[in-house]
Amino acid sequence: MIPCPRYGETMKRFFDIDEKQLQYETCDEHGQFFDAGESTLWAESQYL
Repeated sequence: MIPCPRYGETMKRFFDIDEKQLQYETCDEHGQFFDAGESTLWAESQYL
C-alpha cells in the first residue's frame, strides 16, 4: 500500500468501475491522490 504523502498513513486504493485502468488512492484526512496522467483519465471519464 502507498502512504499518504502529507500524513504518512496507509491510503486506500480504489478502481474506477467504468475505466478499469484508472486507480487512485484516498486518504481519509487529505482526499484523493492520482498518479501522473490519472487525473486526466478521471476528468475525461467524468465530463466527456
